[in-house]
Amino acid sequence: VTMLVACYLYGLLYNAFHRPVRRREKRLQAPQTVMGSFLAPLTLLYLVFFLVRLAGVAGAMERIAGGDLWISTYAREGFFELCRVAAVNLLVFSLARWYSPEAKKGVRLLLSGLGAETLAFIVLAFSKMWYYIQSYHSFTFKRAMCCWLLITLFVLFALMTAELWQRRIKGVRIGVLFGCVSFLVMAYSNMPAWAP
Repeated sequence: VTMLVACYLYGLLYNAFHRPVRRREKRLQAPQTVMGSFLAPLTLLYLVFFLVRLAGVAGAMERIAGGDLWISTYAREGFFELCRVAAVNLLVFSLARWYSPEAKKGVRLLLSGLGAETLAFIVLAFSKMWYYIQSYHSFTFKRAMCCWLLITLFVLFALMTAELWQRRIKGVRIGVLFGCVSFLVMAYSNMPAWAP
C-alpha cells in the first residue's frame, strides 16, 4: 500500500511541475503493397491448410470406424487447432487495421478472404464438436462452453469482415457485446440442469 501511495503522490507532484506537450503524432502506416504482399501468401497458405484439413475428414472417419482414433480426440484436436488459427487471424486483423486504417480494395479483399477462411475453420471445428456431441448423446458443461466459444468467434469474425466494407459497423464492439450477453444468458440459464 505504501508503494502505491508513494507512486500516486509522485505522479501528482510530477504533473504539477511538468506540463505535457500536446503533439499530434502521426500513426505509422504500412504501404498497401507491403500489406498485400504479406496477406496474399498468408491467405493462400490458410486456403491450402483448410483444404488439407477438409480432405482429412474422410480419413479420420475411417480411423474412428477402425478404432484407431477416438471421437473425443478428433473433436478436441479440431477445437484447439481452431483456437490457434483464430488467435493468429485476430492478431493479423488487428495489425492490418492498425497499420492500414484506410485500406484499399485489394487489401480489404485479402482480409475478407482471411476472414472467410477463418469462418470456414470455425464451421469445420463446430461440425467436429457436433459429431462428438451426437455420438455420445450428451451435452456437458465443457461441450456447451466450446460451442459457445465457436459461435462467438463466428459472430466476431463475420462482423469484422463486414466492417471492412461498411465503416459504420463496429464489428469488435458488437462481437464482444454479443459474447458477454450470450455468456450471461448461459450463466443464468441453470446450466447444471441441461448441461451436467
